[in-house]
Amino acid sequence: NINVSLVISKMVKCYKEIISTKLFDLNEEIAFQKEVREIQSNLLENYTCADDELPTSKFRETRYWNWKDGTQYEVGVLIERKESAIHLLKTFISEDECEHVQKMAEEVKFARAVVLLEGDGHRKVHNYRKALYANVDVPWEKEGEGDFAA
Repeated sequence: NINVSLVISKMVKCYKEIISTKLFDLNEEIAFQKEVREIQSNLLENYTCADDELPTSKFRETRYWNWKDGTQYEVGVLIERKESAIHLLKTFISEDECEHVQKMAEEVKFARAVVLLEGDGHRKVHNYRKALYANVDVPWEKEGEGDFAA
């Protein structure tokens, strides 16, 4: 005479242990795969920042932005994440305006761009980051005179 309840209870207990162990192992594997993907993603992003020959990616999305004078600009969204965003405004400034701002920047000296370190809020120069920046004072008082930087 077999006690069906007892057999089922023992089977359930056995399967719970097997399933729990398997789920734990799967969660460990998922965490490992996530870490590998994040490392690969960072390496790939850093490589793309260091290679001048790579073509620009296609826009993920196109938006439009209206300036206060009514001019509408096309904005290509390349990357938009919590950690970083890259948007490209087509024909935002003319060649002459660009050259003028570059000359102003050269006068105050370019510096290597920095990255914000996660967690502690400190900024640091990284070798993969090739961008330069300059703090340029915009002469807003000359805006009505047609100054290219204003």
